[in-house]
Amino acid sequence: MRMWLKPFVDLDGLRLLDRGTDALVFLERGGTVIKVPRLDSNYSPLHEARVLLRLQYTSRRRLAPRVFSYNPYYLRMERIACPSVDQLLEQGHMDRRSVCLMLEAALELDRLGIDHGEVARPHKHVRICGEDVVFIDFGRASTRRRPRNFTSLASFVLTHSHVLWKGLENRVWSSGGELLGILRNYKKGDPGQAYAFLEAIGCPLPEKESGPGG
Repeated sequence: MRMWLKPFVDLDGLRLLDRGTDALVFLERGGTVIKVPRLDSNYSPLHEARVLLRLQYTSRRRLAPRVFSYNPYYLRMERIACPSVDQLLEQGHMDRRSVCLMLEAALELDRLGIDHGEVARPHKHVRICGEDVVFIDFGRASTRRRPRNFTSLASFVLTHSHVLWKGLENRVWSSGGELLGILRNYKKGDPGQAYAFLEAIGCPLPEKESGPGG
């Protein structure tokens, strides 16, 4: 690894941030992040960089880290130091606003035709940055699969309603079947059902846009 990175990276200035299943993530002295494939994985920096750049240039929202440079051996990008879903849950700060912002951001990913692949487990993959929701780790993302970001995150919200905002658990208990039916209709291709779900759980409705359901 040192041999591959040496022409591009100051190796003495790296600090290990995360040892993932597919890649190692390092923090550089300047505050940027370097993501490097593990030797025993199929992770492609080129693939993740292309997905991030597509989001960077096509989305009106800040949905992912900015890309600074990449090649087959590494991906250099913005560090997202905002709190994760896990951290917000532990601190008791996972409120209605945060949940609604996450669902709106997932809906935007669906509209852009990108399936993150791991939003069903958002604990570390979703960061709340003020009014922005930033998804990280797009290594398993796909532009070919039918996007399922909204339904995956909505399912997480339903199964974790007891630890989210006061009143959501009661809504789920009283209207759980209806909410699941709304999600099924969204998966069948009716994008308007996403807004019906948001309204049903008490989220303010964003501006409607057309796009693929999932």
